[in-house]
Amino acid sequence: MPRFTVHIRDEWLTVPCRDTSNTIRFLGHEALKRYMKNKPDNGGLTSVKDRRFVVRRCQGLGLLDADDTIEDVLEDNDFVELVVYGITTGFGKFARTVIPVSKLKELQENLVRSHSAGVGNPLSPERTRMLLALRINVLAKGHSGVSLETLHAMIQAFNASCLSFVPEKGTVGASGDLAPLSHLALGLMGEGRMWSPKSGWADAKYVLEAHGLKPISLKPKEGLALINGTQMITSLGAEAVERAQAIAQQADIIAALTLEVLKGTTKAFDSDIHMLRPHPGQIEVAQRFRSLLDSDHHPSQIAESHRFCDRVQDAYTMRCCPQVHGVVNDTINFVQNIINTEINSATDNPMVFAERGETISGGNFHGEYPAKALDFLTIAVHELASISERRIERLCNPSLSELPAFLVNDGGLNSGFMIAHCTAAALVSENKVLCHPSSVDSLSTSAATEDHVSMGGWAARKALRVVEHVEQVLAIELLAACQGIEFLRPLRTTTPLEKVYELVRSVVKPWIKDRFMSPDIEAVHRLLLDQKASAKSSQHKHYSSPQFSTFKWFMAFGAIFIIKKHNNSFRMSLWTLLVIIPVCASSPLSAETSKAKGPAVESRCSGRACNPRMGNLAQGRVLSTQSVCGSNSSEPYCFYKQAAANREPSCVPAKCSKCNSAVPSQAHPPSAMIDSSFRYPDTWWQSAEGVQEETLQLDLETQFLLTHLILVFRSPRPAAMVLERSQDRGRTWRALRYFARDCEGAFGLAEGSQVGESGATCTSKYSGAFPCTRGEVIYRALSPWHSVDPYGAAAQDQLMITNLRVRLLQRQSCPCQAKHTDAAVLPTDHYAIYDFIVKGSCLCNGHADHCLPARGYKPSQQKPNNMVHGKCVCRHNTAGDHCERCAPLYNDQPWQAANGIIGTPHECQKCKCNGHAQSCHFSRGLWLASGRRSGGVCDDCRDNTEGWHCQNCKKGFFRDPSRPKTAPDSCKPCSCHPVGSLLSGGSTLCNPSSGECTCKPGVGGPRCDSCMLGYWGLHEYGCRPCDCTGDCDPYTGDCISGSDVEVFYTATGHMGHSSNNSEMALFRVEELFSALHHSEKCECVEVTLASPKLFCAAEYDYVLVVRVMSAHDRGSHAEVEVKVKKVLRQNPRMKIQRGSVSLYPESWTIQGCTCPILNPGSEYVVAGHEDWKTGRLMVNTKSLVKPWKPNLGRKILHILRKDCSYW
Repeated sequence: MPRFTVHIRDEWLTVPCRDTSNTIRFLGHEALKRYMKNKPDNGGLTSVKDRRFVVRRCQGLGLLDADDTIEDVLEDNDFVELVVYGITTGFGKFARTVIPVSKLKELQENLVRSHSAGVGNPLSPERTRMLLALRINVLAKGHSGVSLETLHAMIQAFNASCLSFVPEKGTVGASGDLAPLSHLALGLMGEGRMWSPKSGWADAKYVLEAHGLKPISLKPKEGLALINGTQMITSLGAEAVERAQAIAQQADIIAALTLEVLKGTTKAFDSDIHMLRPHPGQIEVAQRFRSLLDSDHHPSQIAESHRFCDRVQDAYTMRCCPQVHGVVNDTINFVQNIINTEINSATDNPMVFAERGETISGGNFHGEYPAKALDFLTIAVHELASISERRIERLCNPSLSELPAFLVNDGGLNSGFMIAHCTAAALVSENKVLCHPSSVDSLSTSAATEDHVSMGGWAARKALRVVEHVEQVLAIELLAACQGIEFLRPLRTTTPLEKVYELVRSVVKPWIKDRFMSPDIEAVHRLLLDQKASAKSSQHKHYSSPQFSTFKWFMAFGAIFIIKKHNNSFRMSLWTLLVIIPVCASSPLSAETSKAKGPAVESRCSGRACNPRMGNLAQGRVLSTQSVCGSNSSEPYCFYKQAAANREPSCVPAKCSKCNSAVPSQAHPPSAMIDSSFRYPDTWWQSAEGVQEETLQLDLETQFLLTHLILVFRSPRPAAMVLERSQDRGRTWRALRYFARDCEGAFGLAEGSQVGESGATCTSKYSGAFPCTRGEVIYRALSPWHSVDPYGAAAQDQLMITNLRVRLLQRQSCPCQAKHTDAAVLPTDHYAIYDFIVKGSCLCNGHADHCLPARGYKPSQQKPNNMVHGKCVCRHNTAGDHCERCAPLYNDQPWQAANGIIGTPHECQKCKCNGHAQSCHFSRGLWLASGRRSGGVCDDCRDNTEGWHCQNCKKGFFRDPSRPKTAPDSCKPCSCHPVGSLLSGGSTLCNPSSGECTCKPGVGGPRCDSCMLGYWGLHEYGCRPCDCTGDCDPYTGDCISGSDVEVFYTATGHMGHSSNNSEMALFRVEELFSALHHSEKCECVEVTLASPKLFCAAEYDYVLVVRVMSAHDRGSHAEVEVKVKKVLRQNPRMKIQRGSVSLYPESWTIQGCTCPILNPGSEYVVAGHEDWKTGRLMVNTKSLVKPWKPNLGRKILHILRKDCSYW
């Protein structure tokens, strides 16, 4: 008979085995029985059945699988050992030392005490709080082996802000952050020192007592669970990433301001340049610079002052900002993803897998991932300071900036920014040393047991130091740039940059003469820490950036609640939902934060694209199926379950029960699929027995966005199924994804190949029969999500649904059935699903962050708290159930969906109706005629006004100069005499600006109510001329003497009439304004031949090759006579032929400019629009005017044919 020697704690036992086909688990149980029998107190064990253990070979310490048979893995007389690391042994080098049961609690406490060996200054309360929160998050994942009692005690300490004394030095980043986390746990045990807002620093025992808390009493494994992980690295790393992201965005603003002061050009930020090297960060930074320096929306007088200078290009520190700043942004995003993953990972050792009944030693505690990432962050973000210091040099050096030396008057007497630049240089030099990667170093510790470490703690601490230095260098540059603007006044920069200048000047005065500079640098540094520069400029920019706010969440001094999912789960396993709820009044620090923010809470949609929260679209709605088990009578069923994962299943006999839809405890309706998977984890829907095909359908009341579908099956997953969607309320359907074990056999499709226009593919990933229960099917609507604008037309077509349908086409049996002889007769021919989760959101085109119930919504019997509704509460001046149009008075520009990649909101712009209309409509003709600046036409002008913008008074009314133009009574009726004034449409005419009447011949006076000098007899044709050598009586026509005339007209007020003539003369002078006399007002912006899409989007009415013959100033407008040499394209309604035509430069008549440049004698390609009212060929700042070259003509013809599809 085979025999095996088993080592348990301090005993060696011989265990005979008659049947070697038994499992290793059986051998362990037999050994434990003998061990308990030999001990008076059963060796401290309660029962063999409940005891969990690991079996390993004594030679080589290889672990044995508990489900393997003895004959497969052991030979006769082999030696094995039963032990659990961290529960019955020591740690590290002492991992083979067995600890008696009576000493297990002392083992855990000694572990925490001995490992609390850190040195240096303590972490701040804020950072310690972050550390504690992240540790709670790891323990809540249920793989650490801590009790609920211990976890709740940690949560209570967090909510009371009882924070341990944690020295910042002492971790090597493997095995995790042992020293800092030990100090954290030591305080929770009531030893060492702690801090709280109520007590300050004091003995931990008294701090806990002051808050009504008890010290933690550690149970087996808990000491190790509390101290093993990378939370020190990730807590400091999260802060470093957030601050790096904030300063990177503000670095673009500061660099743009410096470029303005140094009179740089914006051509280096042209979008076409950066599309040729499409790194996401580079494109984003270039777009940010264009937004800040946009001369169309935010005219810059500084830029206009040097528009025609002879400088060809700028220094690298200015024109290469997108390339340098861009890679910093991309690196921050890369590191952010790693830190986010690390924060939400289980980093203990050993890991407890309650479902498998195993405790496994691994290496998740190793901090190499965050260490390497934070070293990468340090190297990248330092570059912001390096390039900034060079820009400070250019600002301070008069030979490079054309500004006073060191940005101060009376140089010599005053030193200005001389030493501020030295400070920046010193910080940059210090950063160079700190950028040496700490993770390239490793020292073996714990007697060579921990022979490779990450040094991640130092990586995190120095990352924070480098980020702080970068903030200080950029604060100096911002101060210097604002000082440079003082020497360019009265010229102004763009609106957003002026706002940043005003922000700085609100805390720092201009540098008139030398003063104490350090407080100025600190004040601006504080502005950057608070991200106020971003906030000021974003009020005017056309983009926004997402904020990485993990650190701020935990700094909010909120409360943590734990919601348990499985009430009957293994006591060492905890599957939880961690909820962080900021509570403003929970501590003094939070109160200060609340006061700083002010009473108003800014909407998530303010100045940026936004979207309502994601949720389960199925919850609260009706999910229909074709059949339900037990609908007619009680129906038996059976199912199989296995415990193993990622390998061949270990089967147990089938479990059987009954289904009866009339008995609630036995019913399995479709609604069970869409209830809360946390509150009701073990409810499911089940089809009728024997059905071959089944359909599940979700009908929505309006349009929604679908992002994910997750199905969790209770039965084996189908061998074939199809996911379909409808966008027209079920009239037509389109396949989204085919799922099949054999795609070719089930659907005639190759694995991964697309089907027709729908683009649906077939996958076998989710169609295996194993696992027999809780197998998942997952569909992702967009993958990868970041490559497509979620609000764009392509994504909307892919994501939008009104109905969702899943067709289950072919059942398959559990592999366990083949292992049981009687399985064929069991009732297992059905479909069963635990969860039907449709992740999505309300369809709002990026213009809303909240939704209400839509029309047609029919609530189910369930009333979930997190219901996803379908009617958007629109922002950005939009309207409609899905924010699909502009609000009634906001149609000045065409409606657009927000941009989900860069965050541009594309807000609808308000029409200029001067307060006299409640709505307006968009006119495309007006939009094109205005050069795509304004297309709003006001509807139903009120208050006696008319015009596209209700800017004019109606005929018979005049503008009262004493009233505002927007006042409802600003248009007054003309008070003209009905007989003496001219009529139009039954109304009397008057001057629309002054109200003076238009008199008939010979009639005078402000109201046209009397005859002029030398006329008499007011009647319907006016007044008659006098038949006298002098004047005559205005009523009778009798001749009168000269002295009588003067007295008469002075009395009646006629002598003042000449003033009207002078005013009219002045009016004519303004009307004869010629642009050529005011060339200093020109703002010429050259339109480049950008990408074909932009050229086609301009929708030019004509594209001509012309030779300029002459240009003429017509006083009120200009005409350019050209000879058309070739017509490349014209609107079908136009009839342009070769020969002489006239072009009308719009900018001459409106802005007083002589651009675009059209020099007589030169040949050009001209693309522009037709004035739809007059038929004139207009040339404006949106027109394309390029000197003629044959290759340019070929390029334009290619674009017109291939891209614009005009032929």
